[in-house]
Amino acid sequence: MNYFKQVWYEMRWQPLVTWVNIAGTAISIFLIMALVMIEKVDTVDAAPEVNRSRTLVGAYIHMRSTGNDGNECSGSLSLETAHRLYDNLDGVEVYSFGKGYNDNRDVNMQGGPINSLEVKSIDENFWKIYSFDFLKGQPFTAAQVKAGEKRAIVTDRVAFLLAGNADIMGKEILINHLPYVVSGVVKTGSPLLKQSFADIYIPYVENPQDTWKTYLGQTSATLLLKEGVSPEDIKKEVERRYEVWNDRLRKEDGKEAVYHKLPYTAEEMAQDNGSNNDPDTERVSLTKWITYGILLLVPALNLSGMTRSRLRRRVSEIGVRRAYGATHLRIVGELLTENFLLTLAGGLIGLILSVVFIMCFSHLFVDFLGWNHASGGKGSSTPAFNMFFTWGAFLTVLLLCFILNILSTGIPAWKASRVNPAEAITTRR
Repeated sequence: MNYFKQVWYEMRWQPLVTWVNIAGTAISIFLIMALVMIEKVDTVDAAPEVNRSRTLVGAYIHMRSTGNDGNECSGSLSLETAHRLYDNLDGVEVYSFGKGYNDNRDVNMQGGPINSLEVKSIDENFWKIYSFDFLKGQPFTAAQVKAGEKRAIVTDRVAFLLAGNADIMGKEILINHLPYVVSGVVKTGSPLLKQSFADIYIPYVENPQDTWKTYLGQTSATLLLKEGVSPEDIKKEVERRYEVWNDRLRKEDGKEAVYHKLPYTAEEMAQDNGSNNDPDTERVSLTKWITYGILLLVPALNLSGMTRSRLRRRVSEIGVRRAYGATHLRIVGELLTENFLLTLAGGLIGLILSVVFIMCFSHLFVDFLGWNHASGGKGSSTPAFNMFFTWGAFLTVLLLCFILNILSTGIPAWKASRVNPAEAITTRR
């Protein structure tokens, strides 16, 4: 049977029902894929965070008293704590220590206008984990970071902002009125890539005044895992380090460090659990699947009624085919196939709409999702195409269309195939 001819016939003779069917599918797929794409922005590998799937972040430390006073505190780590917990772990290819958050600082060239820009303090290994496109210059060296040299690597957007068309390499810029020499220019990244984005990058030197009893400070550890090493393996090793450290802390200081399943994956970092809570990936995943289920089930119920309406006028046709020996399963299979083509058309329309929506309108709700940074969105907050669309997403659409087709068409098609041939043939349309 020519399924495409049958679908075309349905579209000509029942245009309203057919197009409402396609529109219902498109809206359902659009809503689901928009949610999937938004989630992927926080987890997918995208330049310069090309190793997101292999990157873990040790962002916080939670300390509490073992006595009855109930004292506790939490926040970023001190550099000493970061080295104690994350340095030289088995299975880690590269580890980097830097400031756990970006600073919003006043930046200008001598005599020029002041701009409020994001500054990230990092070490030399930061450039080995994140793949930046250096337009000029080169990354910091370990010696330069250790010496605390006043060097700055700026983005091409900032270079143009500060120096216009002039070459900014080797020039002096003022960051909070302190002089830094520009030693590199990198391509501007997306503020949606939170772990790597900044306007300016400078060597990280911990200020002793920012630490609390050597435990808390402003440091965050970033770990690039070796190929084939699972995050769970690293987490278990870090948990053992917590236990060893706590044995000494309880005896000497009457304190303990609370383990919160650190270091975090990109998915766990996206949950933004804070510094004294465990990431609840299972709950987030369950909520996500319940949402997807509702977005599939509700339109499926509505489309099921429309499918019954479409099949009602084909009762006599089905009766003739049954009289000539067509089996129940064959009829059901043909009806499912015909409806799947309609569902697939709606699914592809929904996919296109979701891509257009993310590309054109994501900047309208990026602040609501917590994606923007202190730079006030001066970088591009619109995700690149490869940040949210993959062929896996396309296959997901096909799977969703198949499920939606089964839910909306399966029962009506089976009932239609069970009609008595003699009664069906005499039934008027």
